[in-house]
Amino acid sequence: MRLAALPVVLFNEPHEPRRWREEMRAAGLGKSRRDEAWKVLSAILSWAASSHLIPEVSTNGCLLAGERIRSHRRSNRSGQTGRGSTGRRANCQVAAWALAPQAVEAVRSRMLLRTNERDPILALRDATVVSTQYGLSARNQEIWGLRWERLQEEYAEILQVISWGELDDYGKTNKTIERRASMPPLLWTDLQRWRAALRAWGHPARDVDFVFPGDLGGARWGVLDEVTGAVHLTRNQCQKWCGKFFTPAVRKVAERDEFRAIRGATPYSLRRGGISVRLRAEDAQIVARECGTSLEMLDRHYAFAMDDLRRYGPRPFNEVWSAARNARRTAVDRARPSRSKELLWPK
Repeated sequence: MRLAALPVVLFNEPHEPRRWREEMRAAGLGKSRRDEAWKVLSAILSWAASSHLIPEVSTNGCLLAGERIRSHRRSNRSGQTGRGSTGRRANCQVAAWALAPQAVEAVRSRMLLRTNERDPILALRDATVVSTQYGLSARNQEIWGLRWERLQEEYAEILQVISWGELDDYGKTNKTIERRASMPPLLWTDLQRWRAALRAWGHPARDVDFVFPGDLGGARWGVLDEVTGAVHLTRNQCQKWCGKFFTPAVRKVAERDEFRAIRGATPYSLRRGGISVRLRAEDAQIVARECGTSLEMLDRHYAFAMDDLRRYGPRPFNEVWSAARNARRTAVDRARPSRSKELLWPK
């Protein structure tokens, strides 16, 4: 009753949700009851923040108060063994878990330079995979299932995935498939450049074709979709892309002091990085829907991004990403000869 009597504008900040959470604990409510009540309030505030009907609410205060509440007694750790838990925060720094746009651009630039003894079209493919997974905040299997007909200047439709080397209409969760993700203008430019490069190289890029075809290395590679004649990656190609192309680029970039913390990053770190930047500027309900995840997942793992939003204010995803791209372009132009500049930033 006390909560319901409060002005709704107070829930733009984390203070009232925190107080309510502590009141429930003090009243002796069980953890499951508290968790369910918290989810309900968070869902209500996310809806209100995204609706024009409630102009007083612009932010979900529950997400800003998303710190985890745990007992720190040694007897309560790890099944009462007395040992501390070794969860993600202990084993992996945020810099590697969710790549920042500066790190994304450094890895992407490194991939563009990997042309020794291989066709440059493959280097551009690898760099565009990085842009696409980061820009759409997508899962690995969702990237390989993209077709050109599902890409528009404003959005991308996630309708199919490549799961275990097979084209599938069912994703990791029931929120994965049949969703639209916003298309950053920078990603749209990268994709248009990639499509033009494919056609100039002599490879078809029809609307029904996969954005990243499985037969770039030759006709014996990939899996033919008999319905459309398009070729997608095999299970082996999907599994090996990270180890053969992404991980070596990350290791090379991590040799530099400013990027040392990204060692160990995986392609999924691109998805988490994209989500992290979006949460600093957009409503969490929209981010959850477009990225195929849940508010509970965002609350559990991305509280640091919400804290940054509160401290520094919102900056649109494309603006942050473009700034990182421009900074990287400037650094490369200063350090590389003209021939390398043309490879990295073709006119």
